[in-house]
Amino acid sequence: MKKLISIVITAILYGCHTDDICSETISKCICKKTQYNITNCKIFYPNGNIEQEINFKNKKLHGTITKYYENTQISFIMNYIDDIQQGYMLSFYENGDLQYYAYLIDGQEVGKTINYEKDKDIFLVAERENNKLIKIKKYFNNSDDKSLFWKDGIKINH
Repeated sequence: MKKLISIVITAILYGCHTDDICSETISKCICKKTQYNITNCKIFYPNGNIEQEINFKNKKLHGTITKYYENTQISFIMNYIDDIQQGYMLSFYENGDLQYYAYLIDGQEVGKTINYEKDKDIFLVAERENNKLIKIKKYFNNSDDKSLFWKDGIKINH
């Protein structure tokens, strides 16, 4: 969530405005209107590599938001529909390996979210039902080390 906030703040600070589509580069930011009333803003690092790509529709986040490391590897991908997080949220390590996976409906994580270690092993799996956390499994050295359970949002012993 912190990454998302930094994406939006960066867009504002760099001069990308959804109500005033940029026709030229302004402080390393280019915004242009595409088809279906979508405004695409690209923000660049000082070296010219792309840092973020953000899409808006009717002044709301809409479509895929992508953030990049300075080495051009993707660091974060999130989808929005009318300012609400929808679909896959992915975070990557700087080498391109998957770090975090979640699926969101109406801004809420549903099902399993998975955190990976840098060595690609699963570190933590959180499970949710009806917008409530029901189980967290922590893994150490590829073994199921400890599971924690919740019921109605309250941690229970299982």
